[in-house]
Amino acid sequence: MTFDFIAGFMFITSVYGVVISLIILLFPHNNVFNKRLLGISLLSYALFCLYLAIMYSHLILIWPHLFRLVAPVMYLVAPASYLYVRTTINGETKFRKFDWLHFFPCLFLCIELMPFYFKSADYKLQDIRYYMAHRAEIIYLREGFLEPHFHFIFRTVLAFIYVYFQWKVITDFLASAPHKTKLKYEVLINWLKLYSLLTTATFSLILLTSILGLYFYTLQSFINVSVSLQLLTISVILVLRPRVLYSFDEELVLVPNETNKIADKTQKIKTVKDAINDLLQNQKHYLNKGYSLTSMAEDLDIPTHVLSATINTEFHLSFRDLINKYRVEYIINSISGQKIANYTFEGIALEAGFNSRTTFYRAFIKVTGETPTTYFKKDL
Repeated sequence: MTFDFIAGFMFITSVYGVVISLIILLFPHNNVFNKRLLGISLLSYALFCLYLAIMYSHLILIWPHLFRLVAPVMYLVAPASYLYVRTTINGETKFRKFDWLHFFPCLFLCIELMPFYFKSADYKLQDIRYYMAHRAEIIYLREGFLEPHFHFIFRTVLAFIYVYFQWKVITDFLASAPHKTKLKYEVLINWLKLYSLLTTATFSLILLTSILGLYFYTLQSFINVSVSLQLLTISVILVLRPRVLYSFDEELVLVPNETNKIADKTQKIKTVKDAINDLLQNQKHYLNKGYSLTSMAEDLDIPTHVLSATINTEFHLSFRDLINKYRVEYIINSISGQKIANYTFEGIALEAGFNSRTTFYRAFIKVTGETPTTYFKKDL
């Protein structure tokens, strides 16, 4: 058994990560849902680093039953990390309908490895010694029903898919959020970007460990230390700057506390709906040609995804249909009781904010069920 500075460093950082993740899981403060997802991701990451330390120091020879025990855990890091970022930005307080599928690979590997877990210590020691003697062949150790290298390939591909969508959530938010919103929540946005960057680096290093590190022991040690150092970085940031966990508690998350969930959410939706009605009925911004969802979000100073969701749920229309409805009603009110011959449909359409006569015709039929000519003939 070897126990040097590198093994000691990996032990210390992994235990520190376990402690921080348990604090997040057990004492999440407000909006516990997204913080517990972060805790799950961080705990899975810390357990993996602890396993690396046990393997690196050869303590695994004393505790052979720990061999491959945390393998399923590696299926939790990426989905929990992605779900943490998504739920934080979107203000989600529960899983979506099919979110349980994100955890299926972890459960599947647990089931697949169950026969191996019940093997004797001597049996596992044979595999451990084989692994230590043939590091390049670790992915060919068969412990489950599937081909030995299946999980190595599938887990790697899956991890980078989650990384992609994790970054996509952030970039979509930055692209749609008003400038004031981005400035107001700069602390959390920067944290989510740093956290995603460290997550990306982690999976990249794990991939290098699985490939290059198997052939070059020195490189493997360097990569293992780097992975542990990233865990330490995340843990230290969470301790020194706890604000990154709470800066969206009252702003983007629609439910600020557990006791007033329904009332607060209803009030916020009503506030957004009233603001939309005022903007359209009194300020008539829909008359502006090319008026977009982003333009309305900037006028109201609310995130685009919140605005879009409110329009869909409260008005039961898409943004474009809502704007066209107001434009058609404006035209009807302007012409009603007057001779239609005094107007041209091209002029009416442009005045109401439509881009063309064709767009106007389609919108008019969709709102009234009749063409403009048929509709206004009734006034004659």
